[in-house]
Amino acid sequence: MKKPIFAFSADTHLDINNWAKKPELRGDSMASFSQLIDFCIDRKIPLILGGDIFDKQNPGPEVVQFFIKEANRLKDSANQTVYFVQGDHDKRTVPWCLLSPSTEWLDHKKVKIGKFKFYGLDFYPRSQIGEHLEDIPKDTDFLVTHLAWSDIQNIGATNADISMILAECDILAGDWHTHKIYESTNGAGKKIKA
Repeated sequence: MKKPIFAFSADTHLDINNWAKKPELRGDSMASFSQLIDFCIDRKIPLILGGDIFDKQNPGPEVVQFFIKEANRLKDSANQTVYFVQGDHDKRTVPWCLLSPSTEWLDHKKVKIGKFKFYGLDFYPRSQIGEHLEDIPKDTDFLVTHLAWSDIQNIGATNADISMILAECDILAGDWHTHKIYESTNGAGKKIKA
């Protein structure tokens, strides 16, 4: 079995208590996130987060401190970075994740991991996303974003259509809270996976 190059996760929704109807259930998203960091440490790979890292725009200080500690643990233990884009739940002008020196914000930035080039886009509403999708560099291998794609999500509001992408890249997307691999055609007529 080949060693993975990176781990991708989205919609971690970090908070002490995510379940309004089950207040006795506490810390489950944080425990899961620690396991994700353990997975990356064991394999010495970076973590890429596809938005909604925090459950709300202004999480409690203990939740932010937890994230900083875990991101720093990945850097200290495996010399790996947490790359991220923001989702609709946690988008801010200055992301909380930047409080850790072990993170890198990918919004409108490109980074190379192994032989692959990643480009990130935060959540943007449908009325604004077209211009941002045009900015994707043509040599991008993976677009990391937090968007609800109309091609994939068959319920609720969507932000974008895969045909709006001209770059020949696959998509790592958060927002729909399910694991699915979808094949489609981009705006240039090329087959891509989301």
